[in-house]
Amino acid sequence: MPSNETSLTRTGRSLHAAGFGVMLLLAVVPYVAAGLPMAAQNASLERQIEKTTRLLEFEPNVQARYEKLTKEADDHEQRRREVLERIPEAADEGQFLAQLTELAGRCELKLQNYRPGPAEKKPTYSQMDVALDADGNYEQLCRFVAGLETLPRFCRLAGLTVNRSESESESLKLTLTLRIFFASTPTQPTAGKP
Repeated sequence: MPSNETSLTRTGRSLHAAGFGVMLLLAVVPYVAAGLPMAAQNASLERQIEKTTRLLEFEPNVQARYEKLTKEADDHEQRRREVLERIPEAADEGQFLAQLTELAGRCELKLQNYRPGPAEKKPTYSQMDVALDADGNYEQLCRFVAGLETLPRFCRLAGLTVNRSESESESLKLTLTLRIFFASTPTQPTAGKP
């Protein structure tokens, strides 16, 4: 019988070892199946938290930059609307000449030889260059050029030639090219003089 008892003891120990192995296997499999992916997900979340925390450190600067850019965009939009209000539907060079003549009178600049060029169609607008000659001194010229910005009609100085008058030392002979803009299809300009 002692050999039976030994055999039973060995069998019992083997069963305990097998049971322990099964229990260990049952404990490890869920960890491997669920724990490792969760650990990887936790590591990914920690990296995202760290990245977000770094970004949040810049939040005051980003907010200030956003507010500055928003204000600049609003200012540009306001300026764009103001310019569009100063661009008529048609070239109407006669009205522009009247505005120039009034400005030149305020600046004491003498205009002459008003020459509208051909209208040029662009994809979203039309434009026309207007050349004219003028006589005056440096101060009058500066006031006239600065006054162009205050005209009801939007225009741009596209060219300026200044020559000293041979007869008077302070007098200047000017040739100006002004570019006017309008919305409609170009028509043939009419020549005129002030």
